[in-house]
Amino acid sequence: MQKTFVVDKNGKPLLLCHPARARKLIRGGKAKLIQVVPFTIQLNYEIENRITTQQEISNPREQLTWLFEKAIGVASSSIIPAEQEDTDEKMKFSNVEASLINLYTQGVKLSQPQLNKIQSYVPYLEIIAKANRVLNEIQINLVKDEMDQALDKIHKIVNELIGTFLLSGADLVFPENIKFQSVICKSLANFEFLASICHTDLNELDQSVEHLSRASTFSLLANKPNNVIISHYLESLTLIYMKKYEDAIVHFSITSKLCEKYGNERYLIMSLGGRAIAEFLKGDEDAAKSTMNMVNQHIKNNREEAIVILNEFGDSFYNMSRPDIAIHFYNEAIEISVALGNTTLLTTLFSKLKKCFYAVGSFDMTPLTKGLQSVVGKAYELPDSRAI
Repeated sequence: MQKTFVVDKNGKPLLLCHPARARKLIRGGKAKLIQVVPFTIQLNYEIENRITTQQEISNPREQLTWLFEKAIGVASSSIIPAEQEDTDEKMKFSNVEASLINLYTQGVKLSQPQLNKIQSYVPYLEIIAKANRVLNEIQINLVKDEMDQALDKIHKIVNELIGTFLLSGADLVFPENIKFQSVICKSLANFEFLASICHTDLNELDQSVEHLSRASTFSLLANKPNNVIISHYLESLTLIYMKKYEDAIVHFSITSKLCEKYGNERYLIMSLGGRAIAEFLKGDEDAAKSTMNMVNQHIKNNREEAIVILNEFGDSFYNMSRPDIAIHFYNEAIEISVALGNTTLLTTLFSKLKKCFYAVGSFDMTPLTKGLQSVVGKAYELPDSRAI
């Protein structure tokens, strides 16, 4: 899923938005399409002069959908990727099997010799083919904001897929049953993820978290470690939005361990940073500083990476309607950029920082944000000779 470029009334670039949000603005007469590739809309007002209220920036329909952009594209990928995850060879489909199964589930008519090569799986492939067709329908429902219809279709196809999961596990012999169940689990993970999008759009965040949890579980069974990490990370961020800070701390801790296990350094740093913020918002500033020191240990040897990650932290909390938190991440990224002589992101960072101040409604720091600055500052500390 691609993000939509946005410019204000005077053509000034703003933060990107979700395509569904862009279509809503166009339909509501608040924006117009000015370019198809890349998809770009222009607002009919100047965002800098429009002080956003707390009510406007805390609507989950508009502010949480961004969480799911990172993984929604997986739903349109092949049932079996060309490059399968690193696992035991006997648990993998052969290249021929993978190709034929993908063709079959896409509705391509195979010859009898081709069918013979995947004959043990054929009785169960029709449900996968049906799931692909339903997936296309659901994506259309999402584009049209028909969330209730999408959820109804998701629940029905998930029940059918689970039934097929159980039957294939009982009927097929090892290792065919394990290989095929991984295919079903990948499809189930996709639908659980889409269900979380629908519930978020309907402001049903408890249900959204439940579906994200299932998405990460099915992704694990499908041997898709990156999807496990992403789903669990998004679940953790959503818990912060819901102000369930204790739960968020636990979830971020698990996500961090998953990242260590699978060697995902970027999400490890993001998870530790999220945990630190959850600890701070819970009222444990000492724990937050300790956790942010762990972030520092991971990024201190890569200053350029520090800028990018701090910018991403800022984006995350701005889009969770917490510009008061985002301010400090953007400010820290700006300080490091200036100290290192990296001007590449400065214009963008200043624009984001300004937008945060407008959202907060004041340039004055509150006691909460003053305390937060001491936590964020632990993420990356410049050598004395480069500090500003």
